[in-house]
Amino acid sequence: MNRFSLIPEVHLILESNGQLLLLKRANTGYEDGNYSLVAGHIDGNESAREAMVRGIIAYQHSTVSAQS
Repeated sequence: MNRFSLIPEVHLILESNGQLLLLKRANTGYEDGNYSLVAGHIDGNESAREAMVRGIIAYQHSTVSAQS
């Protein structure tokens, strides 16, 4: 019997004037075409804060487009 396991992840909620920052998923193989919060898995022994900083840096290096 397989033991239950969790994959820890972090989500960043950025809100300004009632609007949320969302990403449109692409080329991930999971939920591509749908919108998501900035998120990522916690790797190894890093803290949730370290994982979120890593996710923000990765987000900053991606293409950003604004839609209203």
